[in-house]
Amino acid sequence: MPPELEEVAIKKMKTLELPPPIRMPSKDPEQMTESASFNNIIHFAAEHADNLNLDIKGQTEETLAKIDKALKKVTSDKTKIIRADIFLKGKENFMEMNKVWEKWVDSKTTPPVSTILVKDFVMDNILVAIAVVAATTEGGASNIEGEAETTEKQTEAEGEE
Repeated sequence: MPPELEEVAIKKMKTLELPPPIRMPSKDPEQMTESASFNNIIHFAAEHADNLNLDIKGQTEETLAKIDKALKKVTSDKTKIIRADIFLKGKENFMEMNKVWEKWVDSKTTPPVSTILVKDFVMDNILVAIAVVAATTEGGASNIEGEAETTEKQTEAEGEE
């Protein structure tokens, strides 16, 4: 690239104003953000099963169903997952969890996956937690923004009671 064009490009990059990420707070004010969106890419916090009495197969199925629901809320789906991080308690759970994952994931669009073995979770009975990053359609992130505003209004209204 000629030096004069490089100088123009650097000036433009320095003045580029990017909007802040959209953060979706948890409905529970004591918890952290559930997801954040930037440039039509949604970063979800890790999900885990609600029913912690289930075995690894059941917890994985329930966790993936929650991810499907979260993706649908932002006009996305599992074929648009860019990356997945699977946090797994115990090597002995890998094969069974992986069978469920492989059955669920779209084989034509399988994302890069990191499986991380953990010694413990904050809650003892959690066997698996999964965090995903996914693309959304133009405007899909506005579903997060709209829900964030609703959550803020609910929190303010509860505080006034």
